[in-house]
Amino acid sequence: MVYRMELNGTLTQIAKLPQPGSGWFMVHDMLLGSEHLVFVVPPVWYDVNALMSGLVSPADALHFLETNPTRVIVVRKDGSGDPVVFELPPAMVFHHGNLTEAGNLLSFHSLMSPGDSELRLFASWSEDSFPQLRTELTQLSLDLSSRQDVTRAVLAKGIEFPRFDARRIGADARYLYTLRSDRPDSFSFPTIVRHDLLTGGEQRVRSGRNRTHEEVLFVPRPGKTEETEGWLLGQVYDAAADQTFLEIRDAETLELEARVWTGEHLPLGFHGNFYSLG
Repeated sequence: MVYRMELNGTLTQIAKLPQPGSGWFMVHDMLLGSEHLVFVVPPVWYDVNALMSGLVSPADALHFLETNPTRVIVVRKDGSGDPVVFELPPAMVFHHGNLTEAGNLLSFHSLMSPGDSELRLFASWSEDSFPQLRTELTQLSLDLSSRQDVTRAVLAKGIEFPRFDARRIGADARYLYTLRSDRPDSFSFPTIVRHDLLTGGEQRVRSGRNRTHEEVLFVPRPGKTEETEGWLLGQVYDAAADQTFLEIRDAETLELEARVWTGEHLPLGFHGNFYSLG
């Protein structure tokens, strides 16, 4: 069920999206455009009855349906018309970048991994070794007029946690910021990557040995409008010091501007946003 919440808290249902079978399908993230919402639904089925029984863990209640497609469901934000569904090869997906619209043409970026490779990576959490992160930064373009045409292009691999200048939601955003996993530790992300979606170029910077990032957030400089006129803020865990610090980098050069040490270990893993109190 898709709802729109007004500023006064009123909920309006704008779409109902029936799912195949009797189970629940996992949607972790979504895309917001100027006129549409896009849901990428991987073929990951939740066995809710088993989960509610208390006899299995949440991870064990997840099942990857390898013969089912990944579905891309497009919904109009005003609730008019029927949802449009596109089918892709089976893949796992958690996070997305930005959605850009030009009439009936929609384009967006998703971090997709082939098959159930990402779920198998999570299952190996307590093992002595685990497989490499196989996520692919994938650009997808949809043609709503044909309801069939899908163009895909893989731009980078082994990265996660995409963020961009949130002022450009639904419009063109040139830069996308991700984190690159370390080898052989797929659960460590010591490198920030800035992707130039116009030229295809990359710029990378590491935060040092024995350190891992949480996703970085773009914060614009006051009164500035360009995507490079701001800072990247992110939490970083330093294993040697057993402390978490806030790292601040220049968004254009990726040069370090400041570190604010907390004096303690704050768990990484939640998605955050920074707001001006002024």
